[in-house]
Amino acid sequence: MADNFRAHYEVLVHKADVDLAAVEHLTGASGIDKELLLFHLQQAVEKYLKALLSFNGVHFEKTHDIIELLDLCRSCSIALPDYADEFEELYPYAVQGRYDSVSDAETDPSPFLAKAKAFQLYVHHYIEVSAMKDEADRPQ
Repeated sequence: MADNFRAHYEVLVHKADVDLAAVEHLTGASGIDKELLLFHLQQAVEKYLKALLSFNGVHFEKTHDIIELLDLCRSCSIALPDYADEFEELYPYAVQGRYDSVSDAETDPSPFLAKAKAFQLYVHHYIEVSAMKDEADRPQ
């Protein structure tokens, strides 16, 4: 794997972890609307998907479209957990949605937080296991 891809996925994983930590910290805080939490959940998932692509050496265009990123992962045979399709519901909360009212007052961030935390573990494990396999397959 090229060093620029390695540096890129490492930054993306770190940034996704920070977005997810922000959601965990802000959940339940007074004065925080659900849309802000959903925005950071969307950002975390987007960055985890981009990290998987980058880790696998797949170039992607600048986008905030989770649906496009999920499709690209699948077309490149990058395994995703079954629940990944549910992240498509976060699409309206992408960066472009921050300037419009996209929130459904009934949208609860909690299920997305639980799935995003599971996805965080999935991505970290995927990268760790794949990196160990790559290392073991490398000629000595």
